[in-house]
Amino acid sequence: MLKTVDLFDSFDVPDIATEGDMLAMVMDDYYPIECSDTARFLKAGIEFDANDVDDHIEEYPVPHSGALLARVKDTGAPYMTAALARINASWANLSSQAKVAAAKAGLRPPEKNPFMNNVAQAVELVDALDRCAGICRALASGAVAGSSEPVEFEVKAGRGVGFTEAPRGALFHDLTLDGEGKVVHASIMTPTAQNVANLEADMRQLAERLSGEGRPEDSIRLEIEKLVRAYDPCLSCSVH
Repeated sequence: MLKTVDLFDSFDVPDIATEGDMLAMVMDDYYPIECSDTARFLKAGIEFDANDVDDHIEEYPVPHSGALLARVKDTGAPYMTAALARINASWANLSSQAKVAAAKAGLRPPEKNPFMNNVAQAVELVDALDRCAGICRALASGAVAGSSEPVEFEVKAGRGVGFTEAPRGALFHDLTLDGEGKVVHASIMTPTAQNVANLEADMRQLAERLSGEGRPEDSIRLEIEKLVRAYDPCLSCSVH
C-alpha cells in the first residue's frame, strides 16, 4: 500500500481547488468511520448530529439528472464527501505510517484539489491495514471481549438514522417504522448523490481553465473524465 500511495502520487494532475465545502464524520482524538454521530462541514465550520441531517443538508432536483443533488442548507454551497474530506477533517488521528505516506505524497490539510482524492484513498488503506494489524494482535491476545449472539428486541414504532463513512464518503440511512416494524418511510443519502453538485461545479471550473489554455476538446474531455473518476462515483446507486 505504501507503493500504491507513491504510484498515485506519480500521476500528473491539474492544479485546481474545489470551491465547495467538505463533509466528514468527526470525533475527538480518533479517525472515525462508523463510531460517531457527529458530522462537520469543514469550510462552514458547522457540526451537527446525524439525527438532524435534514436540518443541515438540502436535497433538490435538477432537470438534467435523475439523482437528487445536495447542498449545505445554511450556505447553499455544494460539497464534497470522500476520503479527501476525512483526511482534511481528521489528519491528526491517522496512524503514523499513514501520515508519513500522506506527507511524502504532498497530502496535507487543507487540501482542496479533488484529484488528490485518489491519494487520500490510498493513504486510508495504509491506515486501515495498520488498524487491522492492531485488531488482529488484540484478538490473538484474548484482549477483545464480546459476543455475536443475537440481541433481544421489541418491535415498536420509531425513527432511526444510520450514519457511516462509506469508502466514497458520508452515507445516511433514515428509516421510520410503524408498530409492526414495517418501513413506512425511507431516505438514503449516498455519497455519490451528495457529491454530484460539487463534481459538476469542479467539472465546469476545470473545463473553463483548460479551454482558456487553448487545449483541444479531446484533451479537455480526458481530463474531465479523470476528475469524475477521482470522485469515484457509483452512479448506479445514486438515485433513490
